[in-house]
Amino acid sequence: MTGLALLPASHGQTTIQSVISSDQVWSAANSPYVLTANAVIRPGVKVRVQPGVHIRTTGKFKIVVDGTFEASGKKDSVIRIDTATFEFTTNAKGYDFKTRSGSHFSYCHYTGMGINTIYTITLSPISMLISNCRFENVYYTIYGMNANTDTCLLRLEKSVFLGGNQGYAAYIFGSLAFLEMDECLVSRMYGFYFGKYATLTRNRFEHWMSNSGLRINNGSHSGGCIIISCNEFYNFRSHMIEITGTPNTFPIIINHNTFDITGTILNAAHIHLALFSRLKNSKLKIYGNNFLRGSQTIAFSGGNAPGMSDTIDLRDNYFGGRTHTQIAASITDYNDDITIALMAMHGNGHSNEISDCLAADTSFDYRMNVSDLHVYRLAAKAYPNPASDKITLEYDSRGEVAIEIHNPAAQVVYSGTGAPGRHTVDCSRFIPGVYIATIRDAEGKTSQLKLLLQR
Repeated sequence: MTGLALLPASHGQTTIQSVISSDQVWSAANSPYVLTANAVIRPGVKVRVQPGVHIRTTGKFKIVVDGTFEASGKKDSVIRIDTATFEFTTNAKGYDFKTRSGSHFSYCHYTGMGINTIYTITLSPISMLISNCRFENVYYTIYGMNANTDTCLLRLEKSVFLGGNQGYAAYIFGSLAFLEMDECLVSRMYGFYFGKYATLTRNRFEHWMSNSGLRINNGSHSGGCIIISCNEFYNFRSHMIEITGTPNTFPIIINHNTFDITGTILNAAHIHLALFSRLKNSKLKIYGNNFLRGSQTIAFSGGNAPGMSDTIDLRDNYFGGRTHTQIAASITDYNDDITIALMAMHGNGHSNEISDCLAADTSFDYRMNVSDLHVYRLAAKAYPNPASDKITLEYDSRGEVAIEIHNPAAQVVYSGTGAPGRHTVDCSRFIPGVYIATIRDAEGKTSQLKLLLQR
């Protein structure tokens, strides 16, 4: 079918036709927009959805995006999407975090079919922003991200994912795709899968209903950097965080999280590390966490080195008031099975619950359809990246900025002030690896960049 992409229906709704070949603005006045068959947005074509629009389908239909799809609702005028799904191809224009333009979903309320073969938003290797959204009765919410380069960024912020006792908030393939997730709620789902570059901060994960958990699948690529910080984990049926196949040089930071399991839930460890090889010279750090109720705090397995073990230091954690003997009983390691190539050094842990993590903004109410927060994000980039000796940070700020760079152990290796626009940092003394640069302007806008240093 050719011609106009949208034909107004006689009874006040608009039917979305199969080929969208020219730019369109979908307005509340012409809503609802009804998808009666699969549709495609052609390359170079933009569809902009205004606040208050209602999109629905008459069946299991999707919109294939070869161009741009911008769904920009408002706090008091959300975009409602009922059962329609979206597939973004390699031709699609992803979200540009510097110019704040491109395909994105903001202040959208999505209701799915709750069917396990339905993919709500499918992504090829493009960047995407999902902000202040709510997803209910979904199965695969964000699916895909088959990235072979480290240029793709998926950012989920201030959003709610409610599965109806099933489904996945994100199921991401492609170990080089970056994931940022901040101030989100994921409740009553099966699990969360992602690759080897991720930063998860200030989220709440609760009441997960199956045996998946927050799973890190490392694949064969040797690089990576994962930071899981300041999150809350409550009532999982199985392992809350599961890490498999960890390479020796892979930095994984798990710090200042709270883990709590109430009631009798079988086989539920706070953290499970399934080794494919020994962790000698590992950059895995687990510190500053609160391991509260639950029979297992940490469970290790594997390592392919019977009779040999490496040591991981867990002393800088709070174990819920357990005694030394009780802490040892809650950890499965070499002391329990000589085929596990890892031994935990835990001591008595902290005597009190740790509470020095930066809290999420309390004005964000998970019970609302959307949050009442605004996005305060500073557009920034780094080049060259990877770098060998010097790296330039460029940012959208008319005034001076504060800059901090952290190493994989979350230690500050650089702190300074940057002039408006850009600042160059001498990294020649830094050890090669992945670093995190935090840039903050006088208005409180911030940006975090992953820096890769090579020699």
